[in-house]
Amino acid sequence: MTLRSWPWTVALAGIMTGFLLLGLIGLSLRTSVLEIVISSVACLAALAALSRVLSTGVRITVSGLVVRELTRTTLIPWTQIRRVTSEPTGRRGIHAPVLTLAQGRTELTVLASYRAEVAERRAAVLERARVAAAPARARRKR
Repeated sequence: MTLRSWPWTVALAGIMTGFLLLGLIGLSLRTSVLEIVISSVACLAALAALSRVLSTGVRITVSGLVVRELTRTTLIPWTQIRRVTSEPTGRRGIHAPVLTLAQGRTELTVLASYRAEVAERRAAVLERARVAAAPARARRKR
């Protein structure tokens, strides 16, 4: 299961699609070799960014969470997660699920929302997954 912040995903996907369209327009003009190369590079970069945007979110797996942000992917095993809550972030009016880890805390800004209820609902899904993973870890240790 993958959790996403759809409004952010759709907005970023729209921006990347705009860049892709600009690159395609540049390719259709075919005025010089340099401009074709620049437009091709712009198209490829926009496609790569669009694929990354569409794959952002938090994936729940048997072994833990895969947090996929725009520029990086972080694997967080269940053994490191102590609990999941929802709190306001440092940005005004934005709430996000927060992982309390064995070594500190992590805000899941990729799941942030302007509505506290939405962030709380996402945090509750993650907390249920964490609790459900605990018996599986105990069975594997025996």
